[in-house]
Amino acid sequence: MAAPLVKCRQHAAILQLTPTSTAVYSFITSNIQILSSTLPILGIDVWDSHALLWSETSAELFHIGQPGHRLVASLPSFGCSYYALHQNYIFRVQGLTIEVLDFQGTLRHKLELSEPQGRAISLDVCLDFFLVATENSFIQMWKLEDEFDNSWLPGFGRKVPFVKEGACNIDTLMCNYNGTKVSFLAKIEGDSVESVLYIYDANFDKFSQHDFRLEGKLLVSLVWDSEEFHQLACGLTPLETHETNTITEIVTYFVDSDLRLIKQDKVEISSQKTGLIAKREPYVFLYEGLCNDESSSPVIKKMPMGILTGMEKLDGKVRQDVVNFSYYVLMGHDVDAFKVLESIKDERILKKIVRYCMKHHLHKFATQCFVNMGRAYAVSAIDTMKDQLSDQNKGTTAAAMAIQLGCVADAEQEYIECKRFDLLIDLYQTCGFWEKSIEIALKYDHVNLKNVHHAYAKHLEAVGDMQMAIHQYELSNTHRYEVPRMLYSLGKVDDLKKYVVDKKDPSLHRWWANYCEAKGMLHNAIDHYKLAGEVASVVRVQCLLGDLETAENIVTETSDPSATFHLGQQHEKLGNIARAMQLFAKAGRTDCAANLAMKHEIDKELLSLALQGTKKTMLSSAKYFEEKGCCEEAVLLYQKGGDIEKAVDVCVHFQLFDALRAIADNLNEGTDPSILVRCGDFLLSHKHYDKATLLLIAAGQHRRAFELCIHEGVEITDKMMELFSKQIFEENPEDSKQLLVALAEFCDSQGSFHLACRTYTQAGDKVNAMKALMKSGDTEKVLIYANVSRQKQLYVLAAGYLQTLNWHHDANIMKRIVQMYTKAGEMELLGSFYEACAQVEIDGFRDYEKALSAMKEAWKFFSKVQSPRRNGKMQSLKIRIEEVESFVQARRLAKSDPNGMISACTTLLTELSLQDRNGQAALRVGDLYALLIEYYHKEGNMSLAYETLQTMGSCKLPLSAFVDQNIINSVYEANGVQAVE
Repeated sequence: MAAPLVKCRQHAAILQLTPTSTAVYSFITSNIQILSSTLPILGIDVWDSHALLWSETSAELFHIGQPGHRLVASLPSFGCSYYALHQNYIFRVQGLTIEVLDFQGTLRHKLELSEPQGRAISLDVCLDFFLVATENSFIQMWKLEDEFDNSWLPGFGRKVPFVKEGACNIDTLMCNYNGTKVSFLAKIEGDSVESVLYIYDANFDKFSQHDFRLEGKLLVSLVWDSEEFHQLACGLTPLETHETNTITEIVTYFVDSDLRLIKQDKVEISSQKTGLIAKREPYVFLYEGLCNDESSSPVIKKMPMGILTGMEKLDGKVRQDVVNFSYYVLMGHDVDAFKVLESIKDERILKKIVRYCMKHHLHKFATQCFVNMGRAYAVSAIDTMKDQLSDQNKGTTAAAMAIQLGCVADAEQEYIECKRFDLLIDLYQTCGFWEKSIEIALKYDHVNLKNVHHAYAKHLEAVGDMQMAIHQYELSNTHRYEVPRMLYSLGKVDDLKKYVVDKKDPSLHRWWANYCEAKGMLHNAIDHYKLAGEVASVVRVQCLLGDLETAENIVTETSDPSATFHLGQQHEKLGNIARAMQLFAKAGRTDCAANLAMKHEIDKELLSLALQGTKKTMLSSAKYFEEKGCCEEAVLLYQKGGDIEKAVDVCVHFQLFDALRAIADNLNEGTDPSILVRCGDFLLSHKHYDKATLLLIAAGQHRRAFELCIHEGVEITDKMMELFSKQIFEENPEDSKQLLVALAEFCDSQGSFHLACRTYTQAGDKVNAMKALMKSGDTEKVLIYANVSRQKQLYVLAAGYLQTLNWHHDANIMKRIVQMYTKAGEMELLGSFYEACAQVEIDGFRDYEKALSAMKEAWKFFSKVQSPRRNGKMQSLKIRIEEVESFVQARRLAKSDPNGMISACTTLLTELSLQDRNGQAALRVGDLYALLIEYYHKEGNMSLAYETLQTMGSCKLPLSAFVDQNIINSVYEANGVQAVE
């Protein structure tokens, strides 16, 4: 702990001033006595009227009296550094022995410590107990009334459980006033300060520890309350300052039965030379300004903390009830707290408790205090605040409590802390602090600023300060109404007129114009209406004066709608109906113009006016035309006015086919079904089947519509199919599927293949959907449909479709065929496709090299097939591959080894003549003969060429299909034979 040395017992405290002097403070008399000594003070202790100072060589005992102090005894220390003072004893440590002396220095008892315990390193004493901490981290206690016969704790005492052997230095051992709890600090090895506070409960034999560093604090000093056994006070400083002798805050705690520290109160300390001396509920005692001067006394201050602040003079049961209430509240024992609170009836005490509750946001207990005081209005106000704000801001409820107590400053502070500046402004206004309310609104609540100015203006008006009121009304932007009202109510008409003229505000001119008009000053009113930009009012007053010509000119110049309409009303009154209608139309009031036309039967203008009007006007005009027999106009207006049923009735009644068809074009499934059916039947009777079909579908009669399509051959469009689908899906699944299939088949028969595909898909028949799509010839959509559906059968269909295209000349198509078969997993079909490719190369292009490559691909895919026919196919394909390979090799020998080529061809011809594979030979005999003939012709051996031609002819092979006609002619000519075409 930090210097200077401080000790407090019972009703006195001692404080070291200089290396050789101390000050003793009495809590009872508040007197300070300076004790001077020749000793270099190593330690100090005090007990009521006695003080003990000691050094390494000796100790001095003083008696403190009212007139002064005197030295009672001087004792040798024998190198002892540890003493403790009791009202009857002096305790001195000598090695493993603790000597108990009387005040004359006579040895009365010896307390022996053992080697495992080690030497005593810290002592403390209370009224009934003496306790010691040893160097090996043991705590031992003795009960003083037992004459030290036995230690209070069994065996060696209690071992501090939180530290390792030899790793902890115990310091500042203290016990509370009744000895039930013991505290000490411990410096863990490696730390520069005592970092951990330990508390031991002697009754329940348990330890706890509290590390203030976890809160960002360092513990500088600690004292137990001298009257309340479960309270203590701590002097703390921020961890980052690393100052171990400077206190920045004092915190008081309750210690509960689990030895937890429950914060009770906290005060900030501004002075850097302040230290904690003692705690004596409700005060903590502090010293200030030590200057190391024996001639000057220290300044001792007592500071109230906790719930008894403001109630320091309470005593007896009431005092204990208040302290218990604080304890129960902080411990969370609400039931016990309410019981204690109900017993307190003194209003002054209850108000103090309310302030305590405000500070700690204990709103429910504050409400109970107001209930005890009989302050029903306060309870209602607090409850209202809590209902309005819920848990949004506890500070607002605390402020409401402060207001009920009349503590405006506290309420102000609460509102500032919780940033409820709107409520702070209300508080300032209620208290008449108008400048403050404006300042706060300007800084923090700008949205509410004009309201504050307006409220201030109302206040100023009430107290008769007109000029300031006008200024505030202008700042609130309500002056256009409030200033004329105020001045007029006070009879200051001249001031009002001057204000209007000076401000040149249109709204003020309008107000003054209204005033002049009310007073019959019409010309003045016109002037101010003009300044206000009120054209309609100018025209109205001109009409009152009978000057229609001027009014007409104004309307012509301005085209103001309101002015135009008013002038139209004047012409209507005067019987100028045509002009009135013109003005109504110009003003955009076509309804009025249409009504006027109907009233005066001006049919020529009525239709165009009605079409520009509201639906109500359209319908009334339609009825007017219907009654007059103008059916087409009536139908148009009924339709535009939204009464389709009436429009259809008129069309049907008067057989207006074209009009009904126009109506039908705008009908949809949202129209009344009865109207749709009626229109559909009418169109059906006039053989407009396509339109009738649409209307019947929209009306929900889709089966009837489908029958109409079948019987009359109506082509189903995309729009029809969309309506069909909506209706069909409302039926049960089986019926809807059947109808969808029938629709798809009908679309297919009509050539609407895409529509058929979509409908088959809706019915769940994707195979027929693909077949319909294939008929459309839309290759890209066929491929997309197959890939999206991911069905084997559809992949196969898509591949088959692609083979109908010119795949030999388009490598991309061939690639997609292979992809489709591959996705379908049809290796046999893919092998067959490659076989077909090979045959095309042979038959169409005599390209045996490509054919051979295709055959090998076919062999590769056939080898993957798991089928009984696989072996036969592969054997046949193998023979053909060998034949083609032999022929390809023979063609290559034509240049390098002609005889080998001739021999190979002869061998192949012999083999082919002996085999019968039902036409499955890949190698064509004609190509073998053609190779020999072309070679003989090239070499000029026309006789052999002719013989080969003859042999080829005997095999009934078409010569020109295999041999070029020019070569045939040349061979025949060389052999003198007439060529046969």
